[in-house]
Amino acid sequence: NLPPKMWAFDLYHLAGASLYALLLNLKHLYLPLAPVYFCYLFGKYCLVQGKFAPKKFIALAVVTATTLVLPWVPFLLQDNPKAQIL
Repeated sequence: NLPPKMWAFDLYHLAGASLYALLLNLKHLYLPLAPVYFCYLFGKYCLVQGKFAPKKFIALAVVTATTLVLPWVPFLLQDNPKAQIL
């Protein structure tokens, strides 16, 4: 079991990744900042004592991908998704 501070550390970074992905869905203007934010999250969250943590990287990828794709699901489930988006 992780101490509460470690849980908070993980949750803050995952929530930050999720909120940034939502921001990208709302305003694509922030796309150039994505590599910088990825490097920050990779260094602070995925590297634990200088070693790569694959479980944390997978969790970060799942949270980010889910947040990026989930808002588009209702549009893609329509009979004619292109007409719905236009």
